[in-house]
Amino acid sequence: TKEISEKYTDNVISLNERNVSLARNAGAKIAHGDFLVFLDADTLIGNTVIENVCTILNKDEVFGTCKIKPESKRMNDILYAYVKNSFNDYFRWSSGLIFCKKSSFNKIDGFDENKKTKGELRDFLSRLNKISKYKCVNLSYAVTSQRRIMKGGVIGAALYWIKEYTISDNEDYPAIR
Repeated sequence: TKEISEKYTDNVISLNERNVSLARNAGAKIAHGDFLVFLDADTLIGNTVIENVCTILNKDEVFGTCKIKPESKRMNDILYAYVKNSFNDYFRWSSGLIFCKKSSFNKIDGFDENKKTKGELRDFLSRLNKISKYKCVNLSYAVTSQRRIMKGGVIGAALYWIKEYTISDNEDYPAIR
């Protein structure tokens, strides 16, 4: 990933510790803009995502995510995306993409670096929700990996993410490869 990233930018940060919160905070620290967009490594975005996110961030004090599109045409993937998108306006969760204003990020001191993997997003979004309003960008989509659905099925993946949304822990995400 580092070598691929270096083909596109000189601004690549290398960390010795495996800690997603530390990595996100390091990226936010060197970011020059007023808005931050955090994108998971297994997520792709369309051409209009950044434009639509910026439009929303320019209007209000908000943070949020966007809808998802499955990476395949399999019925299970389409069903899972439909169900998750149906709840995106009501639950603070990620589609593989999270956005916020840099000023809001700084007010809450960013991601909790003690939460190295699981629970970091729930904690971050919960703290943002105290000073800002959650918003799902309904005009844009992220295409994210469907590995969990392929491994555990639609119901298994849905139950996994409901558990992640409601129960706090600081364990690693189980590898799904």
